[in-house]
Amino acid sequence: MNRVVNVLKLLSKFCLLILLLAFSHSCQNNTKGQTSLELPSANLSRLDTCTLLFVGDVMSHTPQTRAAYCSKTKSYDYTFCFDSLRPFISSADLAVANLETPLAGKPYRGYPMFSAPDALAEGLKNAGFDVLGISNNHTADRGRKGLVRTLDVLDSLDLKHFGAYRSAEERKQTNPLILEVKGIRLALLAYTYGLNGMPMPKPAVVDTIEQRQISFDLRRVDSLGADYKIVFIHWGQEYQTKPNKAQKDLAEWLHKKGVDAIIGSHPHVVQGSAWLRDSIYNDTFVAYSLGNFISNQRTPPATRGGLMLGLRLVSKLESKPSNKAPHKVVKLDSISYNFAFVNKQTPKGKLIYRLLPLSLKSKNIPKELPQKERNDYLNFVNYCNKLKFVY
Repeated sequence: MNRVVNVLKLLSKFCLLILLLAFSHSCQNNTKGQTSLELPSANLSRLDTCTLLFVGDVMSHTPQTRAAYCSKTKSYDYTFCFDSLRPFISSADLAVANLETPLAGKPYRGYPMFSAPDALAEGLKNAGFDVLGISNNHTADRGRKGLVRTLDVLDSLDLKHFGAYRSAEERKQTNPLILEVKGIRLALLAYTYGLNGMPMPKPAVVDTIEQRQISFDLRRVDSLGADYKIVFIHWGQEYQTKPNKAQKDLAEWLHKKGVDAIIGSHPHVVQGSAWLRDSIYNDTFVAYSLGNFISNQRTPPATRGGLMLGLRLVSKLESKPSNKAPHKVVKLDSISYNFAFVNKQTPKGKLIYRLLPLSLKSKNIPKELPQKERNDYLNFVNYCNKLKFVY
């Protein structure tokens, strides 16, 4: 009798193994040929691991606005722009973008004095973004009224924001932006090199790169008990493929001030990343420029897309010999680099401005790209393959 029972158990295990192998093979076949986007994997069983996603400049040039207009409903819709990336963006515990246009209402305008339809923010929200940085050289394009309206629209959509405020008093109450994500307290700050010559839209405030103010803000971050400090910074020179001395010097200064991660924007092209390390201060990760996320820019070809940066943070309890009580330490555990390309038109010439994921390892050109965009696609891939990234 025992022999029969043992044989039956062996048979059941063998059958289960066959089923698992078949399922695994089926899953592999279903994903074959797709462009794979991956964030650093998070341990879902722990509250002390979180994944963050950062993307670059969300622009609103006039052709983009025209493409988003629906003549039947007489309204704007940007859903199609982000559809192919929505599952990827939504998979992050926190997704952050640089909104480089005011939502100032009509008349809608592109470069050089932007104003985008509110539907752009709705599209970002629906795509999975949680937070928008709004300190950049176009923040004051439409003055105080345009800035305040932008903040009102974002608040109505429950989109968090940082880097600009309705008043100095509001800044005191809301800066830095502190968010607790899966047990990790993040501090987000944003600063820009300037406002394209526009005056500060008083009494509203836009955070600019002033070292005295940044030092004060970082001390406040420490007093609020943040675990990880992230600075979004609008710096550098447009279309320059490498960070300049001013960027490197400022990054080094922020490193010595205890910033954990520096996320750059403004050049409209992706620049490389680096670790700033020494024996005195904590390590600082720097992504010098994420490039464009979505825009109408075409030249140089490096402006045709951008970097989607994934960071995985892990919180651990550590003890020091001088202090027996364990204390919380949050570290950057892994980094991922994914890329997106802006498909501007259908093969029949219809404006579309749709983001497509791309693989730097594949030479396959998406079938939906018209002939005149294919060279830009290949040039963008070649450009990104030459960049130097740290892990």
